[in-house]
Amino acid sequence: MSSSERSAESSAPRNSLSYRVTGSPFSAMLTAFVAVLVFVPAVLYGNFVYDDHIHIVNNARLRMPNGWWEVLTTPAFPGSLYRPITYLSYWIEAQLFSIKAWHFLALNALLHGVNTALLYKLISNLRLPNVAFITALIFAVHPIHTEVVANGVGRAELLALFFGLSGLIAFTRQRPGFAMLFFLLSALSKESGLVFPLLAFVLTIARDDDRYAESMVLSLFTIGVVLALRYFAVGAVLSPHAFDVIDNPLSTLDVPTRAVNALILLERYISLNIFPFPLSADYSFATIIPVTLASLPYLQLTLAVVLLFGGALALMRGYLIGFGLVWFFTAFLLTCNLFFPIGTAFAERLAYAPSIGICLVIASLAVELRSFIAQALLVFIVTALFAGITQLYLPAWTSDKALVEYQMGVYPNSVKMLVNYSVVKRDYGELAEAERAAKRALELHPKSDEAMFSLGVIYLRTERVEEGKSLLLRALEIVPDHTEILNVLARQSLREEDFDMARGIIDRGLRAEPLNDKLLAAKYLLAVAVQDFSGAKKIEEKLKAVGSEDRDYLRVREQLRAILRGAAREEEKE
Repeated sequence: MSSSERSAESSAPRNSLSYRVTGSPFSAMLTAFVAVLVFVPAVLYGNFVYDDHIHIVNNARLRMPNGWWEVLTTPAFPGSLYRPITYLSYWIEAQLFSIKAWHFLALNALLHGVNTALLYKLISNLRLPNVAFITALIFAVHPIHTEVVANGVGRAELLALFFGLSGLIAFTRQRPGFAMLFFLLSALSKESGLVFPLLAFVLTIARDDDRYAESMVLSLFTIGVVLALRYFAVGAVLSPHAFDVIDNPLSTLDVPTRAVNALILLERYISLNIFPFPLSADYSFATIIPVTLASLPYLQLTLAVVLLFGGALALMRGYLIGFGLVWFFTAFLLTCNLFFPIGTAFAERLAYAPSIGICLVIASLAVELRSFIAQALLVFIVTALFAGITQLYLPAWTSDKALVEYQMGVYPNSVKMLVNYSVVKRDYGELAEAERAAKRALELHPKSDEAMFSLGVIYLRTERVEEGKSLLLRALEIVPDHTEILNVLARQSLREEDFDMARGIIDRGLRAEPLNDKLLAAKYLLAVAVQDFSGAKKIEEKLKAVGSEDRDYLRVREQLRAILRGAAREEEKE
């Protein structure tokens, strides 16, 4: 920090939010550099993990030359997500560089760096460069952001914050047209981006600039446009699908009970932002235990309510700590399950934008120290500690195997992670360990379709065919359009030469997901098996369009081509 910045800091009111200074470009660049540097290991050693396989690796639209139109006009898995800007970024990368983990993660790290610089710019415009620098520095290295940066699908959070901060900066510069555009792009990157126009309203309170009407117009316009586009693409404003209780144990609760649990979990988010250990990729069934109204943890609930209303009161009086707390709660409005359930009860990735509020609180407490040496020492300790925890956590995100093994050490009774552990062990050929994990998941949650699926595949691989098929059919009763299960059953029917059964299963799956390359490959295998070579040729064109790398399809395709070439040579001889 320059001497001029420290001079501005010392001459300004310590608790006022009205002081405006642009800050230092060097400080912005420095915080951005630190943000990228701390996540370099994710780029060097990272792979696609966890949900990346669903949304990136196995997403046929990303490999199609005209896939851009698909991602702009149709929802994504599980049929309730409409994030066209995020998926458009995936499509552009896939078309330019193919689908490789390193460049997806490199862009994530760069976006995190840019977001850190934008955060510094926004806060320096609101109060003082010293507060902005500390806030941005802590945000840059915070361990809770590991999932966002080291996981390809974290791009949604990164883009939502990038456009959201850009919109807030435009708003502070009184450029409502640009602010409106950026807010819209933020919400089209991820639904939670709708909170940024609301944060603009919070800024009007913090800066007392009487632009309340303008901020409300921005909010209403953004919400209206996004909901209209979402309705066009998804067919509903809210999710048309019921949420799995394994992913979100709060989804089946009544409204008052869910609201109380949401407030308690917000207090847990605050604790995790201040003491980020242990961190986890999974907070699903058996890791999040909902409380009932009859057994409330009053201390946690009281603390959450005090922080909420205390923050609002402090904001009204112009205190920076109040702005930080209100930012935190406002940024969580759409993702904390308070007003409606979402796909998950708790997730570190959801804290990416809200964590700015807690970083602001820490920075506001740091600048209250009169001694610059004391400030610097406190910031150094916090930053070094957070950066160290981040480095310890990053290796867990280098592969599926590393992640599930880490998770089993954190939450060994998580149904979701037991299933993932079973799948990874199965893929590595450790079938006995995989079977034990799947059975344990079913003990904890007897209606887990994913546990049934994993165990069913294990049974098929160990020649317990009837048991395996029975489990897969039971899983289909729970999730009738589970395309992975349908694909496995179709392949088994092909092995048994029950072609009518295979045809019905394949058609059922393709009705649910027409571009599923596994099912298209199964349809190709069926056409070849019944010697419908003209039909196989047509299906092959579709498989080329989606860039299928299905091993069975590629093997049979080469065999068929060899047969056809041999037949052609025989005809020439005759």
